[in-house]
Amino acid sequence: ALSRFKMIDNLRRSIMPALWIISSLLGWCLLDPGHAALWQLGLIVSFFVGPILSLFTGIVPSQVGVAAESHARTLFNDLVDLMAQISLNIAFMAHNSALMLDAIIRTLYRLFVSRKHLLEWKTTQQIHFSATGSLGYYYRLMWASPVIAIVCALLVFAFNPQNAVTVSIFGVIWIIAPALAWWISQSLENEDRLQVSEADVAKLRTVGRRTWRFFETFVTEEHNFLPPDNFQELPVALVAGRTSPTNIGLYMLSTIT
Repeated sequence: ALSRFKMIDNLRRSIMPALWIISSLLGWCLLDPGHAALWQLGLIVSFFVGPILSLFTGIVPSQVGVAAESHARTLFNDLVDLMAQISLNIAFMAHNSALMLDAIIRTLYRLFVSRKHLLEWKTTQQIHFSATGSLGYYYRLMWASPVIAIVCALLVFAFNPQNAVTVSIFGVIWIIAPALAWWISQSLENEDRLQVSEADVAKLRTVGRRTWRFFETFVTEEHNFLPPDNFQELPVALVAGRTSPTNIGLYMLSTIT
């Protein structure tokens, strides 16, 4: 029953972007600017309720002995990440809704009508084409986003022009979404000429040494020379004797390094 529920929940999540767009459009077309703004805020909060709740639950440290400065820095970084996540999801909402609807319709048609192309993959030519990563490629890939933006704007201008400012803001965001996707996909300019300061070198060597020390200390005959899952320092020193496949991989990487 739990597995079936997870499958149903995955199907539900696949239609959420489209329902979010439709709900936003209904608010823009039927409500006055004040209520439309509240409706839009409610849609944003409801769509991202999970990350928002995680941020609030993290206000109180879950572990004792955490420095206030360190905890405040972590909270600030989490807040920045949450804002970036919400912003990017809203920017790509129109594209994701079109992508999900296309997948749903395409799947149903192939399963129950054509019975063809039930197993589809990308060709080498498509992969090579996408690897170029040009701005034009992103607009060809995400063409539905500007189209949805224009359609929503035309409908609001026709039925409820008092929300023209709101729909224009979202419309501009969805029109430039392909350019935003292209921009955030670019490699860092200094990727091939990374310069590390002496302080960073010392810090990285310290982290590397501490990582290796875990294996040097606990990969012993007692554990069949396999890295244990973890070592607990507080409240008492305790080694989790079960083997961790992840730690085995990290052990191999540390050995090679």
